[in-house]
Amino acid sequence: MEKRKRRKLDMTPPQHKILGESSTKRPKKLIAHTKAVIDDMVEKDIPLTVERVSLNAGCSKSFIYKNQEIRDYINNSMQKPTIGKRTYTDLEEANKRIKELEIENMTLRLKSKSSKTTKL
Repeated sequence: MEKRKRRKLDMTPPQHKILGESSTKRPKKLIAHTKAVIDDMVEKDIPLTVERVSLNAGCSKSFIYKNQEIRDYINNSMQKPTIGKRTYTDLEEANKRIKELEIENMTLRLKSKSSKTTKL
């Protein structure tokens, strides 16, 4: 019996080759889109936080943290970057102040009750 030599064939399906090519193009498109979103946020004077940029750009927070080009772009923007810091909006600050006043009110009520009971 004679053995036949087998040729090595490229068995990679064509759709896998296309997916491999597009995986290198996808981050470039996302970087360009994220930069456009950052420019828009700077124009509208919206604070640049990772959370807000990721929501507006449709990317993950880790993409922003890991991508040096995006981080440099945020640092070089006209606005002071607030990466990793939470900035409060007016509504959040108002809610925080309400909570503080409620706590202060509760402590004053407890003090007034305790002073009334000691007088009796």
